Amino acid sequence: MNYDIVVTTYEKLDSILRHRAEWLRQVGVLVIDEIHYIDDDRRGPTIESIIAKVKALGLNTQMLALSATVGNAEEVANYLNAELVISDWRPVKLREGVYYDGVIYYADGSRETIKDLGNPVLTLVMDTIINGGQALVFTNSRANTVKLAQQIAHYVCNYGTKLIEPNALARISGAIIEASQSKLLGEELSKTVRCGVAFHHAGLDMETRTIIESSFRDRLIKVVVATTTLAAGVNLPARRVIIHEYRRYEPALAWRSSP
Repeated sequence: MNYDIVVTTYEKLDSILRHRAEWLRQVGVLVIDEIHYIDDDRRGPTIESIIAKVKALGLNTQMLALSATVGNAEEVANYLNAELVISDWRPVKLREGVYYDGVIYYADGSRETIKDLGNPVLTLVMDTIINGGQALVFTNSRANTVKLAQQIAHYVCNYGTKLIEPNALARISGAIIEASQSKLLGEELSKTVRCGVAFHHAGLDMETRTIIESSFRDRLIKVVVATTTLAAGVNLPARRVIIHEYRRYEPALAWRSSP
């Protein structure tokens, strides 16, 4: 084994374990990221298989499972025969709320009144960026990401007070046109980006997604409307995250709640 660190998907590691690669006995620590996927219909069985095989092979390997969202941490720790380590530290306090008719009702019982623009997503987005923040909007389909991004972009570009940096966004828009492998998607995205708004989904190529994410981190793109693709392993500095649709359609299961 010529490497100190090996990064694999769950599925690839499962294959390596089944083939009993000799170098596995040299592995000192096995890190299983996003352990909450053990409850996922598709990936869960693979993760359970990995854990079972590591135990069955008798490898002298420490198992470290990570998650920011698992709800039954003690149960998972017991299953892994592991010590539970919990931290509730956050750089910014997380407040959960529900918006209705001009008021955000927070879980702690407090309320916040904001200017109602007649459209809940638009209301929350504009309240965020007018006050100097950035917003992430999650919806359930690629088509909805484009539709919402276009609606928000139109409003932002026609807003009286300057909220964006037109020159910088024009350069980003041009970079997206050059990078995009789909001419149609590239043109649609470049138009909304000129207004500081982007859509983000699995249909975009990696280079285009990277431009969007980097521009959001640089605070040039103010709003990203995305499917749950963005939620997997991407950290962006959003002041407010808006869940537009909590359900998504899956052909074999019909409508179901997103995880």
